Amino acid sequence: MPKRSTSIWSKVDYDLTEQDETPTAEVEPAVDAGERMRRWRRVRPFMDIAASMFWLWLFFKLFITDIDRKLLDFGGVDAGWLVEYRAFFFVGLIAVITLVATRNRVLLGIAYVALFPLVVLLWKIPKTLIKTRSWITFFAVANVVSGLISSFRYAVLAGAIGLFATLFILASDNGTLLAISALSLMAILGVSYFRTIRFAVRPSRFLEIQEKAIERAVDSEKLGELVALNEELKSDEVERFNAQQQDQFVQSLTNGVLANRVLGFWAFELDEYRQSPFSLVFNLAGYIWLLVETTFVLSLVNYAMYKGDQGAFTFVNAPSLITFVRYVLASFGGGEIAAIQAHSDLARAISIASTLIGVVFLLGFGITLFLSIRKGRQDQAIRSAIRRIQAQGQVLEERLRAEYEVSLSEAIERLVELRAALAGIITYLSSRIPSDFEERMGPKT
Repeated sequence: MPKRSTSIWSKVDYDLTEQDETPTAEVEPAVDAGERMRRWRRVRPFMDIAASMFWLWLFFKLFITDIDRKLLDFGGVDAGWLVEYRAFFFVGLIAVITLVATRNRVLLGIAYVALFPLVVLLWKIPKTLIKTRSWITFFAVANVVSGLISSFRYAVLAGAIGLFATLFILASDNGTLLAISALSLMAILGVSYFRTIRFAVRPSRFLEIQEKAIERAVDSEKLGELVALNEELKSDEVERFNAQQQDQFVQSLTNGVLANRVLGFWAFELDEYRQSPFSLVFNLAGYIWLLVETTFVLSLVNYAMYKGDQGAFTFVNAPSLITFVRYVLASFGGGEIAAIQAHSDLARAISIASTLIGVVFLLGFGITLFLSIRKGRQDQAIRSAIRRIQAQGQVLEERLRAEYEVSLSEAIERLVELRAALAGIITYLSSRIPSDFEERMGPKT
């Protein structure tokens, strides 16, 4: 890069900053907007309740049971015929709402209820996270979301197979179908053990996503264009910036400094998350869920064996699925229950396998707990990610020094003097980053 004959800062006209203080035009207050917002705040809790009830009803209706009939039967009402005409109920309800409300409110209400899952996902959850004012909580939620997204295909496939296998075991008496269903559940359980242990000992995918996204952003042409000085501004023919040129200069410098400060702030908050107990909590939650899944699967497998061959077990009264849950829980510790006992070789083999699974579970849980408390590989991975984020910030800082002939701290001071629009955000982010943070994290990679 050729050296400029004059400093870029000699072209800055600080008098333009003082002239920038133009009186703001008076805007007539939106009288109706405030009243509409107050009405919406009064109505919103009822809309949330109505939307939640509708989606719960739809979920039970589609995936669990005919909830309409169940509620009528539970209430002792001999009005099952009403269920056949439920469509008329909804039409009547909409007609009543239309009668007491305006058309726009009706349409907005229907749209709110129909899109309520998206409202929760894209508005209510982010709003709650912002209200907590905790970046550690944000990182924890983002970690969970990234894990769900990366496991989405497996979760859908395993969930579908597990759901159909459970249905076949509960509803069928065909020996071949019962055996295939039991084997399918055992295969899913084996994969679950592998995934849970791998998740506990390997670095989080959340870190990989961050690193790649930040590296792509810093190396992108778009960011380079936002940070780089316009060739016209570098020209020696420009001795003094006019208002438009100075605005371009301040905006480009602001873009670069803000990107650097965001990276520094992100790295610091990630380090705060590293020191939080969330990693341990996630690992414990994973193993608790694995225990529930193991109990459920082994209970169904034993129940399938019982349905296929009742001679595989000895019992006094015909055992239910709940009895097999107790049987499996006892077998984890190598024990038995009086209600049912293994009789055939296959049943005894599965009982022994259940005991071994219990031992493996406890060993895996103990190792994971030990590694989580020591924060070994996870801690090292997060530190490495932080250093790489800091390195990307250093790339931006060197680019700013080359373009604008000032250090980062000097650039922040100049932006404050020039009353840049985002100077307040930049100084806030800088105040949140300890001065010794980079040294504390060690050398950058």
